[in-house]
Amino acid sequence: MLAAPRGGGIHAVDSGAHVSDMAQDESSSSSEASGLDHGPQPIGALMRERGLESKDLVAASGVQLTHKMVARAVKGRQLTPNAVRKVALAFNAAAEETLGPDALFTYVTPKGQISRP
Repeated sequence: MLAAPRGGGIHAVDSGAHVSDMAQDESSSSSEASGLDHGPQPIGALMRERGLESKDLVAASGVQLTHKMVARAVKGRQLTPNAVRKVALAFNAAAEETLGPDALFTYVTPKGQISRP
């Protein structure tokens, strides 16, 4: 809340809630409500089984892949089809395997399409 003191300037008044806290609450509830959060994905367990970390996928990737993209993939935040493809290619390169995106993500069909809830 903002209050204008007699001096004419505007000063913030602490109402107990921080803007960043409110933004996080809104973003997390909106992603869950819109079906963009799919929960932990198989790629996370497969990476742990093989001793892989995000940095390994980023290093093995031949395309632009960020640690944030890998973290979102493992966490279950729905990725774009292009990001799913990049993460799957990087996983296969790092693990020296050939798994399709549908084996790594619960929301991807065998044809590589993003399934809608």
